[in-house]
Amino acid sequence: MSQTQYHLLKTRRFFPLFLTQFFNAFNDNVFKNGFVILIAFKMTQILVDEQTLIALIGGVYILPFFLFSATAGQIADKYDKSVLIKIIKSVEIFIMLIGSIGFYFKSLTLLMATLFLLGIHSTFFGPIKYSILPNLLAKDELIGGNALIEAGTFVAILAGQILGSCLILGNNGVLAITIALFVIAVAGLVTSFFIPAITPANPNLPISVNIAKETLRIIHLTREKSVIFLGIIGISWFWFVGATLLTQLPTFTKEYLHGRAAIFTLFLTLFSFGIGTGSLLCNKLLQGKITAKYVPFAIGAMSIFLIDIHLAAPKAIVSSLPLVTLGQFLGSLHNFQILTDIFLMSACAGFFVVPLYALIQAESDDLVRSRIIAATNIISALFMVGSALFIMFFTALSFSIPQVFIVLAVGNLFMALYMRKLKALS
Repeated sequence: MSQTQYHLLKTRRFFPLFLTQFFNAFNDNVFKNGFVILIAFKMTQILVDEQTLIALIGGVYILPFFLFSATAGQIADKYDKSVLIKIIKSVEIFIMLIGSIGFYFKSLTLLMATLFLLGIHSTFFGPIKYSILPNLLAKDELIGGNALIEAGTFVAILAGQILGSCLILGNNGVLAITIALFVIAVAGLVTSFFIPAITPANPNLPISVNIAKETLRIIHLTREKSVIFLGIIGISWFWFVGATLLTQLPTFTKEYLHGRAAIFTLFLTLFSFGIGTGSLLCNKLLQGKITAKYVPFAIGAMSIFLIDIHLAAPKAIVSSLPLVTLGQFLGSLHNFQILTDIFLMSACAGFFVVPLYALIQAESDDLVRSRIIAATNIISALFMVGSALFIMFFTALSFSIPQVFIVLAVGNLFMALYMRKLKALS
């Protein structure tokens, strides 16, 4: 069978799922970024400060992963995943209706409620989009399929962030973002109808309503195979590193590079396309073989580029001069060192995370695969909360952002050593 992943985009067994996931990530980020920009520029009468509210947005979105992942995993194992996707995408249209009303009235309550509902939506869709792949693809296509999903997702995230910002700040911004949210949601629903039917993996599975007990149970399931547990830790570390970098880059851009927002957008672009490039190159190098043999090296290489960002970064700039434009930033050859580091570091991140998803899919029994993926989401969410605590801790110790990057690089090296166990098992 061909080991080139692009042939999957021509198949009904994969392409509708790819598009559905793309539109899902795209719409989430159009809404979230539109909400953030609305707070920053157009909502003047709010009772808490802007930074606290933006942090709260992240917390409200991630909370459902802790509350409902266990239930989502059970449902995905019990019923036809393709039918569940159609239901979930239909509900998204209703959620966007609430969001549109929230944008129109600039209602913080309705917008927060929409964000929470979108978090629930993603919580239920997440276990399905990964656990369904082994039902749609051959084993030697899993690396390629995951690579395309990851690449498409990060491009969708970037596109959603840019579009959400542009629409809400434009003329008739509320109307424009409302139309966009509905169009994208409908597009996701339409593509979901082309996903092939899947025989339920575990139709006799009883659904436990005890969320706490079931959450502990599915986390325990991940410990039954070391290769699965180590893969989940690796994936969760990917999200820890990503969350840390993405929350620090805006301040790094302004305070250390004295740059405007367009430079941060360039960093986001490089970050997204780097992960996509690394994901797609992964299948080319592995030739469809599901193995973690390169994972420790990819994680270790990330540390090299993090350290180089630290070395390339100037000291914090205190200046009354105007912020540097994108053109001025690109006019300095020195800055291309930072751009190269960001791109290559994110490419390594994409390269190490794709085999881990494929390993978990291949090693999980079909009867429990969705619950394993749900547990992955819970643990990854914990790591992202850990990222926020990590930043707060070192900020309290007066570490500069480049110094935080060094600490992250050291942690990365320890993770690379830990992942050698996974390399031996796979």
